[in-house]
Amino acid sequence: MRARLTDEGMDLYLFLRAPSETASLAQAQGILTSALLPLVSHGYRTTATYC
Repeated sequence: MRARLTDEGMDLYLFLRAPSETASLAQAQGILTSALLPLVSHGYRTTATYC
């Protein structure tokens, strides 16, 4: 994982090892969902973009 501050907030880069692109995207979705739920519950706004 690597985080970078931007003018709009922060970019988060995940480096995953998985048997396929589909599996890595599913892993990333699970990680980001787990991280975003507490942030949203505390009133933070998030924008998630998956590549």
